[in-house]
Amino acid sequence: MAAIVFVQGLEIVLGRLMLAANLNVARAVRIAVGTIVCVLLTVGFTPLFGIGATIAALVVSYLLVDLLYFGNLFGILRRRSFAPA
Repeated sequence: MAAIVFVQGLEIVLGRLMLAANLNVARAVRIAVGTIVCVLLTVGFTPLFGIGATIAALVVSYLLVDLLYFGNLFGILRRRSFAPA
């Protein structure tokens, strides 16, 4: 359960950064991908392994979304040039 709280908190922080960077469409696409992965993993593994598989599917899908967010934000920050203040 702690893993769910951790990855969801990370998703909230990175999601806010995506919104601040004006990446609304990219954020929506990444959430859609994470949702599809979560549904597929849940439908596939819950009948075989039970509630543990459902929790694992949720954590894996959040981690996927977090990695996609991070990759997008890292790419945006690397491409932009910041002038010294």
